[in-house]
Amino acid sequence: MKRKGFTLIELLIIIAIIGIISTVAVVNLNSSRDKAKEAELIAAIGQMQKAATLCIYDNLDLRCGSKNCLGDQDSRPVAGDSICTGSDIKWPSFEDPNIDWGVAWSDRSELEFCFELSWEDPNIVYQGGGFYSKQYYCTNQSCSTQPTSASPCSLSGCESLFGSCSDSSDCCGGLICNGGTCQEYQVGS
Repeated sequence: MKRKGFTLIELLIIIAIIGIISTVAVVNLNSSRDKAKEAELIAAIGQMQKAATLCIYDNLDLRCGSKNCLGDQDSRPVAGDSICTGSDIKWPSFEDPNIDWGVAWSDRSELEFCFELSWEDPNIVYQGGGFYSKQYYCTNQSCSTQPTSASPCSLSGCESLFGSCSDSSDCCGGLICNGGTCQEYQVGS
């Protein structure tokens, strides 16, 4: 008698293989999604930096709500508000409502800015909550996630770039404290 179809064991093996393949695909999709979000943020920061530079060339103050952004490390721009006094240029908003951002540090005379972006991320759990924060150091030439040693994005209480730490507040440049060392956040860590 000829056997037709698959045995139960063969079907279970096929289902297991499909499950493994779909898991790998989902992990790659999440990584691609994170990279796309990062690219969107860097593009917005680059545009914001150019607009901020134009404001400074025109001797206009950068506005963060009712405060002047420059010299105030706790400044929080308000999406949709003018980037500087008397300007039609508006602070951008992001599609993700969980994204918050501010001017962490700036030097008007050198046209250097350090913008900080933070967003809620359920994959990260560290002291201080589930928010991921990254800083972008911008000169009048370009923006980068890596502050230079000459002009780091320095926040009060932030002492180390890739140094030792007890929690993430000890780390600069959007790094997180992982195992006592400041490190860049990796998806799935």
